[in-house]
Amino acid sequence: MQPLLLVEDLKISFITNNKPLKVIEDISLQIAQGDVVGLVGESGCGKSITALSIMKLLPSNTVFSGRVLFKDKYLLSMRDSELREIRGRDISLHRKPFALKIML
Repeated sequence: MQPLLLVEDLKISFITNNKPLKVIEDISLQIAQGDVVGLVGESGCGKSITALSIMKLLPSNTVFSGRVLFKDKYLLSMRDSELREIRGRDISLHRKPFALKIML
């Protein structure tokens, strides 16, 4: 069975002063329908950046690599107009506590 959400070798950098600043390196995870997953770690370890990157909600100076598939759709290569159809309906972010919610 295919995972509902598949993240493979996710790397995220921000371009600052014309140089890449690596903030996430080689994150991989799979979430099947019905699974509940929490990202746990110390402050500043990249939990929020990881969750925001899944929905491609990071600033324009962000460089992504790796694969993020949701229902077999490559999210990182989608245009914002395509992502707007998925955001809120199928995937959403909730703060207090900060969480990524995948609607089934």
